[in-house]
Amino acid sequence: MPPSTTLQAEVFPNPSTNTNINIQVLLPNFQDFVVRILDIFGREVFTESFIDLPSTVVALKTRDLPAGNYILTVTSNTQKVQKRLALF
Repeated sequence: MPPSTTLQAEVFPNPSTNTNINIQVLLPNFQDFVVRILDIFGREVFTESFIDLPSTVVALKTRDLPAGNYILTVTSNTQKVQKRLALF
């Protein structure tokens, strides 16, 4: 994947069934980043850290999350991106 000048993230498939989602994360260079999923009340229901990666696609298992709407946050060393996520 090509590097990006800023942190970017795309979630697919979205909406999704409660199995797996993929997140395409574009970074300026090799960086650490954290993916968090928050419920509609702002409670963290999922978190996973990734260490020293280039732009990449990561797969997350979401089968343990109940159906509903969520906010997915990708945070790098200096930037943060939020996306809506719908699971059914």
